Amino acid sequence: MPHYENSGVFVVKGNSAVIKINLTMGTRSLTHFVEEGETLATIYRQFDGYLSGHGNDLAEFLKGFNIVNGYSGDTTNLANGMGCLTAQFIAHIKEGCGNIYLYPPNSENCWEEYTYSVYLKDNQLNIKAVKYDNEVVFEGTPEELLDKNLLTLKNEDNA
Repeated sequence: MPHYENSGVFVVKGNSAVIKINLTMGTRSLTHFVEEGETLATIYRQFDGYLSGHGNDLAEFLKGFNIVNGYSGDTTNLANGMGCLTAQFIAHIKEGCGNIYLYPPNSENCWEEYTYSVYLKDNQLNIKAVKYDNEVVFEGTPEELLDKNLLTLKNEDNA
C-alpha cells in the first residue's frame, strides 16, 4: 500500500520492487525590503517560506544589525542604509541555482503563502509576516520573531 515516510518520501511497494519518490513541497514566500514606504527589492523564495523557515532565516540574519548613513571602522552587523542591507541579505541567502529569485518591487500573487516586509521603525529593524489570507502572523523585531519561533518549537516538542 502506498504511504508517506516522515522524510517526505512517497513509497510504493510492488511485487518485486520498491519505488521511492521524493516529494519536495514548496512553501513560497515573498520578502519586500522597504525604505521610507518604498519597496527597494522583492525576493521570491520557492521553498521553506513558512515562519519557522524563511522567517527564522530572515530574523537570524537581521538580529543585531544597525542601519547607518555613512560608516567607518568596524562594519560587523552594519548596513549603510536599507539598500546595503538588502544586498547583504541576498548575498547571504542565495546558494546556486534556484529557490531564491529577485522579482520586481511590490510583486504579489505569485502563489506565495507568506509575505514578509522588512522595514525600519524608530531606527530599529522590524519584520512583518502575513499569510496568504491576509492574516498578520507576526510583526516586530528580529529578536522577537526568534523568541516566538523558539516558543513554538518548544510547544511542538511538548505536544
